Amino acid sequence: MQGHLVINEVDYDMPSTDNAELIEIYNPSSSPVSLAGKQVLLVNGANGAIYATINLTGTIAANGYLVIAGPNVAVAPPAVKLDPGWTSDRIQNGAPDGIALIDNTAHTLIDALSYEGSMTAVNVPGGVDVVFGKLRHVRLSEPA
Repeated sequence: MQGHLVINEVDYDMPSTDNAELIEIYNPSSSPVSLAGKQVLLVNGANGAIYATINLTGTIAANGYLVIAGPNVAVAPPAVKLDPGWTSDRIQNGAPDGIALIDNTAHTLIDALSYEGSMTAVNVPGGVDVVFGKLRHVRLSEPA
């Protein structure tokens, strides 16, 4: 499964202030994957609008993780962290919303998910049409 990435985990809603939101991207392959041209798109499910674009850089090691999060999230090595300047309430938590991981160079969808409901279609840059399916894993809050 060389070159494949997945949206592995999302933490978008927590008790009180949403100041530790994160998106985790996983590389399940046995080879490193370049992030050149890759983007994470945050999508408002009410209207299908993309409300944030995060350009990815670098490489994810084989069986490695990239965590997109602000300064309130600590990441244990060997995971790599990308801080897009988030403070709080950057990942919407309405019903529904979604996240797409795309290759903006090849204009292809790599992975997508929705949470708090389904979205039937969203047109992302480059003409990639996305149908958002079931969420695989969402961590709503840290264990007590």
